[in-house]
Amino acid sequence: MVNMLNNKQWSKKGMVSIFVVIFTTMLIGIIALGFVRQMLLDQQRAINSDLADSAYDSAMAGIADAKRAIVHYEREICANGASGECLNLLKSLNGTDCDAVQKILKRPTGSEVKIATSSGDSQDLEQAYTCARIKYFTNDYIRDFRQEAGEQVMVPLNLTEGTNSLLLQWHTAVDINSKSYDLGPSLGESNIDGMSAWPGASGWGNRPPVLMVQYIKKGADEAPTLFLRPANTGITEASFTKDHTAIVGKKIPPISPVKCDNTSDYKCSVKLTFPGVIAKNSRDDFIRITKIYNNRTTLRFKPEGLSSKFNGIQPELDVTGRANHVFRRLKARVEFTGGRFPYPTAALNTSGDLCKSFEITDYKLKNNSSFTLDRDYSETPECLID
Repeated sequence: MVNMLNNKQWSKKGMVSIFVVIFTTMLIGIIALGFVRQMLLDQQRAINSDLADSAYDSAMAGIADAKRAIVHYEREICANGASGECLNLLKSLNGTDCDAVQKILKRPTGSEVKIATSSGDSQDLEQAYTCARIKYFTNDYIRDFRQEAGEQVMVPLNLTEGTNSLLLQWHTAVDINSKSYDLGPSLGESNIDGMSAWPGASGWGNRPPVLMVQYIKKGADEAPTLFLRPANTGITEASFTKDHTAIVGKKIPPISPVKCDNTSDYKCSVKLTFPGVIAKNSRDDFIRITKIYNNRTTLRFKPEGLSSKFNGIQPELDVTGRANHVFRRLKARVEFTGGRFPYPTAALNTSGDLCKSFEITDYKLKNNSSFTLDRDYSETPECLID
């Protein structure tokens, strides 16, 4: 009887041990499976990340080919004017033809463009771009200013239709890091025209920059200039005819306050009106914009009228790249400042000190009959060279 009881107790202890072993094994198995699953997920993420980078590289290769195609189209195919081939290929530059690059560069069409194919320890890699669209005529012109104050851009006013006005917009939420800005009373709606009222660069804060806008026309005697500053209340239209000044002598140019709205995509907006109509496909009209204050801003030009567009000034590229089963799509704007003809941004430019020699000339009338010339010279000693 005692032996039977002892056997039952040992049997119970044995069953408990078996259950403990089973549950422990299951727990360890579950933990191991969790680790394996996490390792597989991390491995897949790493593979997808590498493929995404490779797809991005494929799209960038398509962007480079599209740039090469535009240069070839402008400098080779259309070098002698609007020939038959030039006009025929222009139909492919409407932003919808995926074979535009192949047609211009005379490559096979109807299939993707292979970039590279390689084999590795883990898997094969195949890179290509599947579609490369070129939109030659754009509805607007966009420029990101990222350098210091004083950065400028020259925009050719080559449009598909004649117009006498453009919409200028600048400063977005990205430029102010999605924060609101305060135009503040320090900008004095009345006294800002006095140069002494302007704050230093460090005191400008995150306000939208002041823009100096010049209209340059070939053969004109002067370049009418507008100074546009952000304001809580101000104009929505500025005229190069009545609001401009020619920067001559010691005259302080008038400053035009432009109404800015913190709730809009582009915070500041003004319509620019020209002295006359900018002719269709003009090669003689330009806008030069210089940024004053604030290192970062985005500006946008848009022709007035639904049908008027920029004629090849800043083509838009839309390329889809592929690496195995992963796709990346990129959009980019390109412009070729020297593609048509080079133009200087300044007659004289220096990044350091500039030594000057001044000559002051004074004409005095004597005896009511003749002029005598008195000359006074003033030189900075540091500028003299032995």
